[in-house]
Amino acid sequence: MECLRVLFAELGFGRVGVFISSGNVLFERETSDDVKLAQTIERHFGKSLGYDVDTFVRTRNEIADIATAQPLSKNDLANTANTIHVCFLKEPLAKENSRKLLACRPWSTSFASMAARSTGRSGLNLGSQKSGISSK
Repeated sequence: MECLRVLFAELGFGRVGVFISSGNVLFERETSDDVKLAQTIERHFGKSLGYDVDTFVRTRNEIADIATAQPLSKNDLANTANTIHVCFLKEPLAKENSRKLLACRPWSTSFASMAARSTGRSGLNLGSQKSGISSK
């Protein structure tokens, strides 16, 4: 993952760190235009790697909101058999794809949705069998 860290450092970002082998990168930046920033990163990756890499940016506040969210009840959280998986999407999931995803889930699975701030970006826009995260 050192290669990924170097690619971000080449763009002039500060305090670049790669989160395990997930492809998630933490960094400091000057701009607040997330769309333009993602496009800059995608162009640099394409030139450097020779292939396209889809990229999107989440802010520190968006990540903090997810980390502090409580999508499950206290009883469900206490059950060590339960796990929470977070999925970030570049754009909202189309309604038809949401229906398809719900149709193939195990009955014990719950989905929750958390829209990101006022940007209109979102995670999974699915109903939850047990509980959900309110959109912001």
